Amino acid sequence: MRKVEPLFQELRDGMLPHVAGPEPVEIISRIRTRTVRRRLAAGGLAAAAAAVVVSLVAFQGGPEREDRPPVLTPPTVTSSAPPQGRPLELKDLLYGEKAAKGDPRRWYVNTEKDGGWWLSIQLCGGYEPGEGDPFSRRIPGTEQRFDINYDGRLKLDDKVALTSRGEQVIVFADEAAARRTMGDIVGSARECGRTEAVLGRPGIGDESLSVVGTFPDEPEPQRNNGIVVRQGRVIVVYGNQRNGGRPLATLSDHEHDARKMVDKLKSLGY
Repeated sequence: MRKVEPLFQELRDGMLPHVAGPEPVEIISRIRTRTVRRRLAAGGLAAAAAAVVVSLVAFQGGPEREDRPPVLTPPTVTSSAPPQGRPLELKDLLYGEKAAKGDPRRWYVNTEKDGGWWLSIQLCGGYEPGEGDPFSRRIPGTEQRFDINYDGRLKLDDKVALTSRGEQVIVFADEAAARRTMGDIVGSARECGRTEAVLGRPGIGDESLSVVGTFPDEPEPQRNNGIVVRQGRVIVVYGNQRNGGRPLATLSDHEHDARKMVDKLKSLGY
């Protein structure tokens, strides 16, 4: 059998003697050159696309960018002013509703800030004899005042067996004024002789003072037990004063009332 290559060559020489073309080796070389050019062109396009992406990332602030624009956040608004409780009403007092509905011959109620009843605890100094309790008049810095006093005599015409129980709430414009008044009350109570009164610190509210004593009076000595407490800018007083009359409350009763009122003041923002 004849080989294929010589036959192909004879056919080529016989049929196309007048055609001139490149040799097979040159054709293959041209094909390879075109392939390399295509690959180079594709690689160039990919590199250009990558450069565009990098430029966009750098423009938008990518992870390697150090000069990013600062993030602006609104400032936090804080207030150094303490919370202020709403104005008190008579019904806010422990005995306010009972006093409002009770017999006016037995219940004394004052809601004027310029003065009211004398404090329901015994004081021994800070005023001249015959001048009267200075805390029953207007106290500097007072914003609101409530005085409730119950006359507990068995017979309202009894002039000897006197007894009364009181609740007082004084709201000041600021805590500084309440502190000053509390200091004046404590100073006045300390002037009572040791044989007349026993002072205590029950630890209620921001400041507190209890007074239990017996004081000379005619025709019967005056007996007193009470407590005064400052809670923020508010002073509260609970006490029982009597001259021969029946006791209406113990010191423990007053302490219980004071704690209850302090908790109520806190819940109202004082």
